Amino acid sequence: MKKVFAAALAALVSLTAFAQSFAIEDGEVTPATSSEESGNTKLKYIGEFGFGFHIMKDGDAAFLNATPAFGKNREIFFSLFGAEYKPVQWVGISAMADLNWDAYRLNKEHYWLPSNGSVTIADVEGSNYTEIKKSVLRSFGFDFPVELRLHLGDVDIAAGVVGELNFSGRTRFKAVDLNGGVVKNTPEMRVKDIQSNPFTYSYRASFSYSGIGLYVKYSPASQFKVGAGPQFSYWSVGLIM
Repeated sequence: MKKVFAAALAALVSLTAFAQSFAIEDGEVTPATSSEESGNTKLKYIGEFGFGFHIMKDGDAAFLNATPAFGKNREIFFSLFGAEYKPVQWVGISAMADLNWDAYRLNKEHYWLPSNGSVTIADVEGSNYTEIKKSVLRSFGFDFPVELRLHLGDVDIAAGVVGELNFSGRTRFKAVDLNGGVVKNTPEMRVKDIQSNPFTYSYRASFSYSGIGLYVKYSPASQFKVGAGPQFSYWSVGLIM
């Protein structure tokens, strides 16, 4: 997670610096000599960084009962590329390509049990473990948000749809076995082939002031295929810059 944060912050700084230094108008790239000149540009590069928390909704009862309280299931995303077209000064349409990570955890009484490209929820009682320290199902992919943006002075409001390209899910695991030894990411418990739905979508809205704000997202479909992983819908709330 530390590496992800470092990469995300580096990308955000790079995108911000680039966007402040250059502007695109009439097909030409020219240095932005002042904030006023940049503000009059119809097309410009933009980028974002977000960190949020999932709130699980409708779905598999076993998963909803075993998932921990708010704050444990998280997502992080940052832009690889983004552009906004502003036909008028206060209205814009943006499109971006983001990298996205999601993490789905279970409470200490349960753990993800991988098998042949799928996961099920296992109970620690009666298992080979006395304590589950970490059991995480992770998803990685690309997000493609397309949003309508309103610029009201220092206030920015955005809303739109996010297309999602998902890769195979993977698990991470750490526990204490019956002999008191620590078991971590054994080959059978750490896998990278959990079958996902390649294409999903979500809806997102954000409110920011001077580039820092909050976002909310609704994802109606699970990222994992039926029979391969938990089925659920969820809301996400978090910080966006």
